Amino acid sequence: SFVNGHVLSMVIKSSLKEEGKAEKVTVKTYNYSIPENKIVTLQDLIKEKETTKETVQSTITNDVKQAYNNAKLIADQYGVLYERDLSSDMYKVENATTYFLTQDGYVYIIYAYGNNDYTNEMDIIIF
Repeated sequence: SFVNGHVLSMVIKSSLKEEGKAEKVTVKTYNYSIPENKIVTLQDLIKEKETTKETVQSTITNDVKQAYNNAKLIADQYGVLYERDLSSDMYKVENATTYFLTQDGYVYIIYAYGNNDYTNEMDIIIF
């Protein structure tokens, strides 16, 4: 958990390893404004960081594309790895559901692919 100003962020990470299946790592986050007694959205955090949705979207697109390209290079040598669908709507800022604010003021957006598939692969976007 992290507290930054009025925002409490909690991150829950879970690993599951079942016989005959790949490890599954899931992540869930909760962000809460203590004085306002309400959930803090990613849009709220973008505003608090004094940046724009477009800048964050560009960061997401570039970082996920780089991770995709890196995974392709590794897969060429070591075999099949988790493959990201770069055209997925999950990478749109407005669809991000797993994010938190650290005590140092950084916002992390987590794409934990284990939330939907049997994999421990994840991408972490920081701004």
